[in-house]
Amino acid sequence: MAEFIEEILLLRRNVESIAARMDSPRPVAQRADALAARLDTILDAARRASGIGGGMQVW
Repeated sequence: MAEFIEEILLLRRNVESIAARMDSPRPVAQRADALAARLDTILDAARRASGIGGGMQVW
């Protein structure tokens, strides 16, 4: 789980760059905010699962 959390943090640190490369009519800042919110939700769930020794699936 620790490696998964690190991957999420890596994506989170680069959210602006990722959003800039997305094919969408929305402004980059709006895409970045939406992506960051999704990553934060996944990160929160991963940390909770890790805290109880569990795991998680993302689909």
